[in-house]
Amino acid sequence: MARCVRGLEWVAADEIATVLSPSRIRMRPREIRFDLPEPHPALLTLRTVDDVFVEVGRLDGVGHTKDVPPVLAERVIGLGWAGAVDGLRRLRALPARPLFDVVVSLEGRRNFNRFTLEDAVGEVLAPRLRGRFVSRTQDGSRAAETDVTVRLLVQGQGATVAVRLADRPLHRRAYKQSAGRGSLHPPLAAALVRMSVTGDGPVVVADPFCGDGTIPIETLLAHPEARVVASDLDPARLANARANARWAKAEFGLVRADAGRPPWGRGRVDVVISNPPWNVTVEAGGSLAGSLERFWSTLRESAGSRVCLVADAALDAPGRLRAAGLTLFPHVQRVRVAGRISDIVLAAPGAVAPELPPGLAGWLDRALGTGVVGADDSF
Repeated sequence: MARCVRGLEWVAADEIATVLSPSRIRMRPREIRFDLPEPHPALLTLRTVDDVFVEVGRLDGVGHTKDVPPVLAERVIGLGWAGAVDGLRRLRALPARPLFDVVVSLEGRRNFNRFTLEDAVGEVLAPRLRGRFVSRTQDGSRAAETDVTVRLLVQGQGATVAVRLADRPLHRRAYKQSAGRGSLHPPLAAALVRMSVTGDGPVVVADPFCGDGTIPIETLLAHPEARVVASDLDPARLANARANARWAKAEFGLVRADAGRPPWGRGRVDVVISNPPWNVTVEAGGSLAGSLERFWSTLRESAGSRVCLVADAALDAPGRLRAAGLTLFPHVQRVRVAGRISDIVLAAPGAVAPELPPGLAGWLDRALGTGVVGADDSF
């Protein structure tokens, strides 16, 4: 079971299908479930998902009254924990007596809170896992250092019980040691790359608002053969990008420049992928102070084949790109980023709309057809 940003289910499903070839994939809001005979190391390499788990089991008849936590906890310990822990040990090393925490997500009104259920499950599960439970209510600082995380998703009358496969959520990239305000969520950056870079050979990718370097790094991790150039006006964010690039062992051109006057010449870039400033947590500066109009107008000439942006909905990126003479891919995907509604827009200079890679297009059609995502998504 993989969890992802709401609206990116189809992108994550495409990556899972490509990397793992599971026998069956089902998309749900914020979730992709798929079948594998056993945990595979490639699960830990997924880049467009926030986290990935092995499902231990599902329980029905979960009520909403305050007496539920101890009753549900006793049912949880009867699930197939031995197989789940054995699979986890095949992926990564665990101590003989692992520290573990429990994370609960509750949907709908309940007469108990998540922390009460977490503690109830953790206390009875400790002997079953032959480990030591770390309570987030009693020792929250230690919970970040546990060896194993047990996840319960309580939805309606059902509960899914799972174990995280990695030692920390996949969205917490090891390379991202330096980050400022409004830093881009790495799985979202990876999704932009998957949508816009086809992998048909060497390609030149540019990010004129690179910030902490998330998009350039995710581009190179997915396409090592790509040439990436990046710029930003803020010296502090450029320093972050350099530091993060060293951690990621990703080499790309990095310069201080005004995005209204991109440092790369006309026709020198194949794809522009970026996250323009929203003028909320981060303000645009230089020639773009007060308005991004100059940036929109540069894209028709600076991007050779396509542009892929994630931008705050208030910026109206779809309308601005059309006004600048670009043609949009028909589906503009809405996501929530840092608590705000944002648009993911794929566009191309000229009159011909860009296309998605065939596999990705198929997953988008499936997500639209089943209602997992829609053109009028609201959150």
